[in-house]
Amino acid sequence: MSDKHLIAKQEKFALLYLELGNASESYRRSYDVGNMDDRTAQKRAQELLHHPGVAARIAELQKAAADKAILNREWVLSRLIANAQVSLGEKTITLRVQRRDKETGNSRWRRSRFRRTTPRRPTERSSSLVRPRRSNSSARMRLRMLRLLLRTPHTRNA
Repeated sequence: MSDKHLIAKQEKFALLYLELGNASESYRRSYDVGNMDDRTAQKRAQELLHHPGVAARIAELQKAAADKAILNREWVLSRLIANAQVSLGEKTITLRVQRRDKETGNSRWRRSRFRRTTPRRPTERSSSLVRPRRSNSSARMRLRMLRLLLRTPHTRNA
């Protein structure tokens, strides 16, 4: 790892830079700037960003953060399909709900099942700017298209 050659303040700067995204503010928080001019702090922060060890550590931390936050096309499409199935009433949601007994104060867990049988309809449309709701058949068609898109092999990762 590249952090073996960094002093504690450089490591703190790298961590703060990853968190804040601002080199000057990261420099101010990790080093004692006292009465230092803002331009001087900016210059020193830029110098520190170009330091080989610090730059390598920041790149390493950014790669680790990016690996944790992977959001790919397959996951997004599977979530969209699941949400569409729930909204169409094709899928039942089972939740664990904690209930408290009012007399004793004890809590217990209970499973609750929810199924949306009819699409929600607004009670009143007062404005002509409100788009009319799509029919259930068009929602089913969108769901089929999502399923086909999910099955289609992709040449690159999204």
